[in-house]
Amino acid sequence: MYLGGLSDWREYLTLPNILKNFNPHIYGYSTQKGLYRVPNNDALNVAESGAEADQMVSQARELVRRMKTDRKVDFRKDWKMVTLLVGHNDICSHSCRTALEPKPKDVSPKVFVKYVTKALDILYKKMPRTFVNLVPTVGATYPNCVRTSLDFISGSLTTRC
Repeated sequence: MYLGGLSDWREYLTLPNILKNFNPHIYGYSTQKGLYRVPNNDALNVAESGAEADQMVSQARELVRRMKTDRKVDFRKDWKMVTLLVGHNDICSHSCRTALEPKPKDVSPKVFVKYVTKALDILYKKMPRTFVNLVPTVGATYPNCVRTSLDFISGSLTTRC
């Protein structure tokens, strides 16, 4: 769920809400509550619900593009903080994909690391003065994996993975 800087830390304990206590002028976080990103409410949030590691490269490029063109951002001088939460969808959808696709895409740890490394390299090389938070995945037995509906993934099946 996207919360970003909605309200304050007492209602939603998020990193932007904590940081707003020290600098009320921070910018770029989501400003509405919801499961899906809404471009006009997300400022610099380029995350996409259901995204997997192979999409991190395009998201990193999009974030750099948005920051360079945003008039509220002094791209060279402002300090920036980026949080990458990646891996959960890769793990949770792998079993569903294996059951649904004749030739599922490779979601091996090696391929996962390749994509995440490439995204991190883009942020490192293209975004000066940036802190990157890489949030690790939780265990593969996380309950949301079990609750993921194939209907959500395929659009037509009602079986659960």
